[in-house]
Amino acid sequence: MTEVNGLRRSAIIRGAVLPCSLLLVLGISSCRLVLGISAEQDDDGGTSDSGGSGDSRGDDAGHDDGGTCAPPFGLDAFERNGTGGLGLADEGGLWTVTEPSVMSVSNGAARAALTAGRGSIALLPDARRDVDLSVTLTTDKASNSTTDGIYGYLYARSSPSASYFLSVAIQGTNQAALVITRRITNAQVPETNLKTLSPVFGIEYVAGMQLRLRFLVEGTSPTRLRGKIWRVDEEKEPTAWLVEAMDTEPLLQTSGLLGFKGYLSLKASVSPLTMTFDDFIAREPNSCVP
Repeated sequence: MTEVNGLRRSAIIRGAVLPCSLLLVLGISSCRLVLGISAEQDDDGGTSDSGGSGDSRGDDAGHDDGGTCAPPFGLDAFERNGTGGLGLADEGGLWTVTEPSVMSVSNGAARAALTAGRGSIALLPDARRDVDLSVTLTTDKASNSTTDGIYGYLYARSSPSASYFLSVAIQGTNQAALVITRRITNAQVPETNLKTLSPVFGIEYVAGMQLRLRFLVEGTSPTRLRGKIWRVDEEKEPTAWLVEAMDTEPLLQTSGLLGFKGYLSLKASVSPLTMTFDDFIAREPNSCVP
């Protein structure tokens, strides 16, 4: 569990006990009783500040300062222990993983034990069309050479035939690239990068740096896709989206599964590597009000 402003207070969301820090990531800036979500105050009786910034009326729904948000339909703080998969999320059902032996949960995070050329996707069973996804990720190693490729992903509208994903790539000099990609499984060239930002200003990755990844997918014909990334330890969520694309691929103008993935490139010199994921949130776009 990521700490925000040093808080680790208890909170209850639909019966799941969660730290107050996760509510701050959710955009509940005062950590108070809001729409069925209850939390404790700080020791001094005050309330904590939000780590997010944005427009609660749309583009940054769910990450506003001082607004209230409907409960997310997908949520996991990973405050449990287990191997061979990720188990049952706090909200959203049972995680399905493509490589169970790679995935585990311990010490308040999901863990992907990656070796060169290997990765694993984790998906929740609730199919959705329009989603606002976010997760915090970090690794125990940084890139050592230009052959290293360390990748973290958020998946939306995923099915066996197609998916959208937002990825952060750490390569070479440990600069970060942020990419929106469309994948069509049976296409001659399966993956098409719809928008790329490289490098991402302000991120020079070192092992243990926590990065927050957020992916907003909404609409049909065209679908609007937006992404952003920021350092959890040093900055608030940026107001502006860093990458944005429009797409009309017929296979992806419908609902699909959602989740995340870790992957290490085939020629990576930093193998084995552990990538951790924490504070996963999936909510409907525009689900917060001022």
